[in-house]
Amino acid sequence: MSRIEGKALVVFDGDCPFCARWVQLLIRYDRHDRLTFIRRKDISLLAGSLAFDAHKELPYDTISVIFRDAVFTKSAAVLLVLELVGMPRLFLHAAKLVPQKIRDYGYDFIARHRYKLAQRTTCRKYSEEEMRKLIQ
Repeated sequence: MSRIEGKALVVFDGDCPFCARWVQLLIRYDRHDRLTFIRRKDISLLAGSLAFDAHKELPYDTISVIFRDAVFTKSAAVLLVLELVGMPRLFLHAAKLVPQKIRDYGYDFIARHRYKLAQRTTCRKYSEEEMRKLIQ
């Protein structure tokens, strides 16, 4: 699985238009190729890998990021991917000052309303460049 070695593996809801749009934005800003993505329903493609073994503990209803043998979920996962794509450190440090329980409450609120936030019911097709970063 050389496609994921040394990278953060982002596990996301591939059926959610909001999540798909979020992934497309991350791909566009991942200039240093630090992220790889997989739809939750495709995780079995990694059978036998560390990422697959970690999946057994992943919650089903949230974004998960597997990075350096650790699993991050909810707001911690979001902050990690933003850091990896180069979000300004000042923003990240300010966000980390907010207690995780409060950040996760905000994450849960957005997650509950993600279909309304997407303003569409179908996902846009991934470009050829985006497909290279998606394990399928």
